[in-house]
Amino acid sequence: MARLRDHRSRLDVLSPGEGGVRAGFRLTYRDLAPEAARMYRRLGLLRTADFAAWAGAAVLDTDVWHAEELIDHLVDAQLLEVADAEPGRVTRYRFQDLLRLFARERAESDEPEGETDAALDRAFAAWVWLAEEAHRRIDGREFPVGRDPAPAPHFLVEPADELLAAPMDWFESERTAVADLVGHAAETGRARYAWTLTESTVPHFETKNYLEDWQRCAELALASARRTGDQPGEATMLRLLGSLAIYQRRYEQAEGWNMAALRLLRNTGDVGGAALAQRNLAMCARFQGDWERALEFCEAALAGFHASGDIGNEAHLLGFQAQIELDRGNMGGALPLAERAVALSRRTGSVRAEAQSVYRLAEVRLRAGDLGEAAEAFDAVLRLTRGEGDRVGEAHALRGLGQTQWSQGLLSAAGGTLQQALEITEELADRFLYARVETDLGCVEAIGGRLTQAAERFRRARAAFGEVGAQPWRAQAARLLAAVQSAAGEPGGGGRPGAGGAVGSAEPPHRSFTAAELTVLLTRPED
Repeated sequence: MARLRDHRSRLDVLSPGEGGVRAGFRLTYRDLAPEAARMYRRLGLLRTADFAAWAGAAVLDTDVWHAEELIDHLVDAQLLEVADAEPGRVTRYRFQDLLRLFARERAESDEPEGETDAALDRAFAAWVWLAEEAHRRIDGREFPVGRDPAPAPHFLVEPADELLAAPMDWFESERTAVADLVGHAAETGRARYAWTLTESTVPHFETKNYLEDWQRCAELALASARRTGDQPGEATMLRLLGSLAIYQRRYEQAEGWNMAALRLLRNTGDVGGAALAQRNLAMCARFQGDWERALEFCEAALAGFHASGDIGNEAHLLGFQAQIELDRGNMGGALPLAERAVALSRRTGSVRAEAQSVYRLAEVRLRAGDLGEAAEAFDAVLRLTRGEGDRVGEAHALRGLGQTQWSQGLLSAAGGTLQQALEITEELADRFLYARVETDLGCVEAIGGRLTQAAERFRRARAAFGEVGAQPWRAQAARLLAAVQSAAGEPGGGGRPGAGGAVGSAEPPHRSFTAAELTVLLTRPED
């Protein structure tokens, strides 16, 4: 049984002498037309669980329709099987394990070494080009930044629009394949394919919260880039690991990754790539409460994006600057930045870019007290993010809408909206966003006069903000906690420990807070 589990010897075990399983496969293989046989053995080179017909076009360097015909012959011969043929989706195919092993044997035996390498290179290049194109269609930003885009393979130019009609769905169908290909490329010294495919897939990793995939691909590609002396790849993967650390609220680690990336990017003269690292460093500074340093990095990044003609990233950064101005209490500076961000993002034609910019504008409207406009903007973000399957964006939109609702006195609506947001934050394991939602739920409780419940929510928020090093927000939660404890007659910060309970659960009456009082506590500058 041990030998049966060893893939390299399974066919030998099941094929004694000249007979057995291998002999049956050989007969079927010999009956194939030469081109179908070539397709079969070259597809066996791929280390992916399944694939679409365009992958067959890549390994054979033919058009997709001809590849589909050849693959159909292989299915009829029972050398391949259909893995997914749902209506409206691109059909995917797969090998049974032993048939894949036999295909690889035939490739090693019947293909010149140069032909197998060329077939694999075409397959890697096809995945990279489609991933880059999908990234552009999702983000609406200049991509890739700091390097030339991959050339379009001739066999993909015509079917690209059909394949990428829903770019995020394409990424989802290729999720396992991307991870397999990054590992294969990294292992075989094809570092550039490994890191460019990883970079292109980040919008999918982020939107779907595939953080383990993100980390594994980036680490494999980084190691390969270092082994092969690929400095642009090393810098890009350092930056992407820094982006992941920001997403996970590990700001000290994120700053280290991004500073290392920035040094390399400056050495290679990559202005656009350096701007991306500087934007990440601005995010780290903001979450640590260093507004001035955050704005310095923003200005440097903005200059880089502008010099590169990168409208999409420029729009994103303007929205982020607006958020920083809000953080430091500069309402007059925040609004024009947010409005410019929305206008620029709409020029890109990207739903994701528009959603991010409209969210920033909604936050500004909320802070300015334009509650009707803020609610409309958050509703718009909610529609956009749900349409894209963006759970992270949906959670942020729900939180902002919930805050707007309690600010309007709509406590029941706010409680329901924020509960939806809380469920998504738990699904995403995002401690920062969880803490923000708990803060807003605490405000709902405080306005309703349920101060014990409010205090417990604020305690949980304060602890979670502390876990991720978000000190300005931790101080905010501490101010709110102190206020409700004082109102409840708990000057020592004691209070009854409790589970917090559902929003609106019964409690002995205390004085209620007004939305205006809580807003002041939320937005008061640091002492």
